[in-house]
Amino acid sequence: MRHLTYELHRDLSNDDLISRNLEVHMQARAAYEQLRLTSNSAKTQEAGRYVLRYAYGLLRLVLGRTLREDELDRHPIELLADWHLRLLVEVRREMGSTQPEAVFGEPREWMTFPGFKTSADAQALHTTTSDG
Repeated sequence: MRHLTYELHRDLSNDDLISRNLEVHMQARAAYEQLRLTSNSAKTQEAGRYVLRYAYGLLRLVLGRTLREDELDRHPIELLADWHLRLLVEVRREMGSTQPEAVFGEPREWMTFPGFKTSADAQALHTTTSDG
């Protein structure tokens, strides 16, 4: 989902990329519902839901929609990375891993989004694009 959103950011006029983004989001939504059915851990399910939320937050941002309140202090790309890591830890815990937290987290410098460094930058861009 992240990659498709990056691509859409580069070419907002590409209707195929918009459709593919929405399709992939619906697939992720279905996968989340499967997780809810199969996971015994509310923490795993919560992390899965937040991954879905912030992946969609990236798409909303690219499409020029307003950031949600919880995305104002931290960019959705950072929130997505944090919740994805939590999801991996919780799934590993549920699977019985002896070291569930031994998961490589992406370095912060990899969590950039084309044209954005902070939520304030993203909000400024949104204000510029939605006003004009």
